[in-house]
Amino acid sequence: MLQDNPILVWASSSSFAVLSWVPSFTSFGSARPLWTIAIEWWIYLFFGWVALGKNILTERPVRFWAVLFLLACVPVYNCIGGRGNGIMWVWLAGAVIFEALRKGPLPTVWVRYSLPIAGIFILLAGLRFRATRQEYDLILGILLACALYFTIIWAQNTNFKFPVFLQKMIGLAAGCSLTLYLVHYSIAVLLLPRLDLINPIAALVVVVLLSNLVALLIALPTEMQHKKLALKLRALFA
Repeated sequence: MLQDNPILVWASSSSFAVLSWVPSFTSFGSARPLWTIAIEWWIYLFFGWVALGKNILTERPVRFWAVLFLLACVPVYNCIGGRGNGIMWVWLAGAVIFEALRKGPLPTVWVRYSLPIAGIFILLAGLRFRATRQEYDLILGILLACALYFTIIWAQNTNFKFPVFLQKMIGLAAGCSLTLYLVHYSIAVLLLPRLDLINPIAALVVVVLLSNLVALLIALPTEMQHKKLALKLRALFA
């Protein structure tokens, strides 16, 4: 959780001799994608403290603001810089979507044309990515957030239902999604150099299939059992 922490990065590169011993950490090798996990961890701590620390603010304001400052360093830094080109704003876009959907129904015209509007934003996002080739681009993130918003509006106002089998498959895929994120890059790094003699599309298909299979096998006894683990932890600390 200390990857690319701005305080450690500043201290380790500081000209003050007393701070020169402070180490800085970053993700490396095939664990490179884990830098996002560290940022998200601090984001959740920061917003959790703001949402749940109201009593502390009243009773111990100095403690509240001191902790808030420490927790805000990573989110604020990732608004103006850091890895991911201001990725904090993309996370905030998700929070805005949630609040906007919670406010209530939209005018009928927006609901009626929500799916084509979502398609337009997806097209714009595709054009943006084609121009920049940057997956962590703020404008790309905002366009995708708008597409997601109107897609959810369409889904909430339609009677269309997926077949039960497809629902189960989607649930299974969602159940191992975090594990897939954690392992997919390592598997790609391992396999792609060994698949360079075959068609690139075929190599991509092999990597995608094996990544999902490995993630599923790992997630079945771990990520997919998180509710049971939570119950055990509650019983342990009750």
